[in-house]
Amino acid sequence: MSFLLQTKKPVDVEFPLSMLPFRLGTSDNTYVKLSETHVTRTRSVPLFIQQEIREALSRIKIPNIEEYLSFSLTEGSLKSDGSRVLIISEPPIFESVVNEYIYRTKLISNEIIRGEISSTGTQYYIDVINEYLKPFRTLIQKNVITLKLRSYLYFLVRNLTGLNFLATINSIPDDIEIEDIRIKKLDYPLILNTSQGSVITNVQFTETIYGYPSYQFLTALFQKLAEEHGKVFNEIQPISEFTYYFNRTSWRVSVNNKEVSTDLFSTTIRKVGKLVPLTILDIVCTKDFVGRKLSLDFTSTCTVPSIFGAILLYALRELKTIGIIGTTGSGKTTTLMAIASGLPKLDILVIEEIPEIRLPIETVEYLNERSGFRKSETDITLEQLLKASKRKRPAIIIIGELRDKFDFTVFLRDALNAGSAGMFTSHAPNTRGFIARLLSYGFDPSAIASIPFVALIKHYPSRKMRRLAELMIVTIQKTKEKGIPKVTYTNLFTYDKETDTYTLAFKNESEMLKYVASTAFEDSDISKTMENIEKLKDFLSTKAEFIRKQAFIPIQEKRRIIEEFYKTTTF
Repeated sequence: MSFLLQTKKPVDVEFPLSMLPFRLGTSDNTYVKLSETHVTRTRSVPLFIQQEIREALSRIKIPNIEEYLSFSLTEGSLKSDGSRVLIISEPPIFESVVNEYIYRTKLISNEIIRGEISSTGTQYYIDVINEYLKPFRTLIQKNVITLKLRSYLYFLVRNLTGLNFLATINSIPDDIEIEDIRIKKLDYPLILNTSQGSVITNVQFTETIYGYPSYQFLTALFQKLAEEHGKVFNEIQPISEFTYYFNRTSWRVSVNNKEVSTDLFSTTIRKVGKLVPLTILDIVCTKDFVGRKLSLDFTSTCTVPSIFGAILLYALRELKTIGIIGTTGSGKTTTLMAIASGLPKLDILVIEEIPEIRLPIETVEYLNERSGFRKSETDITLEQLLKASKRKRPAIIIIGELRDKFDFTVFLRDALNAGSAGMFTSHAPNTRGFIARLLSYGFDPSAIASIPFVALIKHYPSRKMRRLAELMIVTIQKTKEKGIPKVTYTNLFTYDKETDTYTLAFKNESEMLKYVASTAFEDSDISKTMENIEKLKDFLSTKAEFIRKQAFIPIQEKRRIIEEFYKTTTF
C-alpha cells in the first residue's frame, strides 16, 4: 500500500512525529529529517517498533525478523510552494494475509474481553503475537520463512506499531488524544479529531493502491471488514456501521461509498474505548460536598461525584430506569458501562445495533441487531430482540442507543411494561430538551415518568475532562385543571464549567437524599433508602481513592472488590 506524505515545511528542517499519523524509523525515533538534496531517491526505512514489542519478538525467537520489517520511502523534489512529496510504499500484502489477520484479531479481541489475555507490558505482546502466529508456528520452529509468512510478519508488526490508519491512536504521542479519524475524500489528507480540535494531517492516499484505483481498493477493504463483523457494505447497501477491534481498543466505523458520496468514498473511524472498560470505581470523584458546594479543581481522572454515582447505581440496583444523554463523543456509552459495572450479579441483557458495550459481569447476555441487503424478513430488529427478551426474564435491559420515536415506543412498551428496569443512551444537548423531545413524540406523561433518572454527560475539550453536567429526577403531578397529569423534573444541582464546581439545589446533601428517596423511591422507606445510598457513596469514594493510588489493578480485581462489597453489606 502507498501513501502520499506532503510536508509543508521547507527542506533541510526536522519536524516532530506528532505531525505524522504513523511513526517513521529514525535513529532517535523522535524526528524525521527530510532529504537535503533536490533529486528523487528511494531508501529503506525500518518500522518504528516499540521497545515492548521488540522485546516480545526477540523472546519469540523469529529468525532475522528485522529484515522483513521495513518499507521504502521515495523522496521527491521540492515543489514551488516549498513542500516536498514523499511516497511510502509497503511490501506486498496478500489477500490471504489480511483475511488471516482479521480472523485472528477477532479471536484475540474476544479473549481479551473474556479475560483470557490479561497480561500487560512485554508479556501482553508475547501473548498476542503468539496467538497471531499460531497458523505459522511449525514453519517458525523449523526456521522456514516463506513469502506469505514474511508478508504476514510485516503486516502484523506494522499494525501493532502504528503504520496503519486504523492504528493511529497507538502511534501518536500520548499528549494528543485522538477521538476519531476521518477520510473526507481520497484527494484530501486524513483528518484527526482530537480533544483539542481537528488536525489536518500531511497524509493522503495515492491514486492507485496495488494497481487498483484507491476507492476500489478501500471499498473492498471495508467491505471485507464489514462482513467479518456481521454487516453489509456494497452498492445495494452503501452506508454501513460496525465496531472494529484493534490492539485493546474498539473503533466504531461509519463508511459510505460512491452510491451516496460524490467523493466516491469516505469514512469516520471513532475510538469507542478500550476493550478492557472502565468501572464505576474509575469514574467517581473522591471529594465530598462541603455544605452545598463541591469543587473538583479540574481533575480529569473522574466524571461523576461519588454521591451522584451512588444515587445512579442504587437506582439501577433497585430496578429503576436510567437514561444517559449527551452529544456525540461526550462519553455516554463509557459512563453507562462504568455505572453498570458496579451492579451485583443480576440477569442483565444488552441489546445493540453496533456492539460496543462490554461488562465484567458473568450474568450478562449480549444480543445484536442484524440488517441484510435490504429491509426483509431476514432482518433482526430491536423490536424483535425486545420481544424475545421477555422469555429470558432479565432484571435489567441495557439498550446501546435509542434514536427516534419508534425506538422509544418499543423500549417503553416491550421493556419497561414487561417489568424489567432499563438503561440506555440517547443524543440530547440537555435534560430539558430530552424531555421536550419525548413529549413531542406524544408519549403519555406516565410513560415518560417510567424513566425517573436522566443524566447528562458533557465533554469539555479545552480542559480534557468529562463531567456529569445534570442529573434530573422525573416525576408526574396532577394539575388543578381536570386532574390531568403533567411531567415535572428537578435537577439535583447546577454545574459551573468555568470553576469546575457543583452546587446542590438543596440546603445540603441530606436534604437532597431525602428528596430523591421520597420521589424516585416512593414505595421504599425513606430513611433506609438514604442510609443505603450513603453506604454506596462511602464504598465508592474509599475504593476509588485506593485504586488511584495503585500503579495498575486488573479489571477482574476491581470487579472482585465490588462483588465483595455486596456480599458483606446489608441493604
